[in-house]
Amino acid sequence: AELAKAESDKKAKEAELAKAESDKKAKEAELAKLAIIAAAVAAAAAETKAKEEQEKQAKLEAKAKAKAIEEQEAIEKQAKLEERRAKAELAKQAKLEAEAKAIEEQEAIEKQAKLEERRAKAALVKQAKLEAEAKAIEEQEKLEKQAKRDARKKAKEEKDALMKAEALAASESDDFEKAKGLMQDYVKSAFDSKVSVDDAHKLVSDKMAKSFVIVRKTTLAIEGKIGEINISVINNNFNSNDEVTLDALKAKKLMPKNIGRIKVLGGGKIDKPMHIVADEFSLKAIKMIILVGGSTTVIRK
Repeated sequence: AELAKAESDKKAKEAELAKAESDKKAKEAELAKLAIIAAAVAAAAAETKAKEEQEKQAKLEAKAKAKAIEEQEAIEKQAKLEERRAKAELAKQAKLEAEAKAIEEQEAIEKQAKLEERRAKAALVKQAKLEAEAKAIEEQEKLEKQAKRDARKKAKEEKDALMKAEALAASESDDFEKAKGLMQDYVKSAFDSKVSVDDAHKLVSDKMAKSFVIVRKTTLAIEGKIGEINISVINNNFNSNDEVTLDALKAKKLMPKNIGRIKVLGGGKIDKPMHIVADEFSLKAIKMIILVGGSTTVIRK
């Protein structure tokens, strides 16, 4: 019984020891669990703290970055301000320099203009002097030339007057051939061979004019109307030394076809010798024809 009791006590004691061991293990497990929890809590706390530190650091960095950005912006703003100031100063300086340069250039231009003006005035004075001298020389030459022209004109007028006087004298003495030659020379000299009705009437007498009319006899019947034509018309349509007849006038359509006889009248001017054959002449026409060296032929039956 004692052995059984001792065995029982032993088993009870072993059971207590096993329980104590089990309790110890359970406590150790609990402690391990608590340690794990504590470690987890500590890790979480450390993580939280680290996170907080990171956030704090991030905030600090963000704040620093913002401050840096702000400082950079302030620097850039200041730099831009300085740049604008520098540009404004440069522009102001450039403007002042440009104004100074413009003033200098204007002064140089004005100085050059004054110099050119003085030179121009001097040149004008010199030119005016030269022109005055040239004008004086020209005027003197003109006067001399005019004097020569006047002298030649006077000599010519005196010569023409003498020729006219000689011609008239010859005419008055009935030396009509001589008078005609002298008068023709006078007309060439005084009127350049252009004779008007008035010139002819003053120079040639009626008697002299009649003396130079050539009479041509014809046996043909002279029929038809008589047509009149001015000597200046003939002069304008015929050449020097042409023979002018009724047929020639009709050929140039200066007379109608139904005209059978012609009468030449004086009028206008003539400047060429022509040999005119007509049925009648006015004394004025005869005088004009004679003075330019032409001839007048009258047809008589």
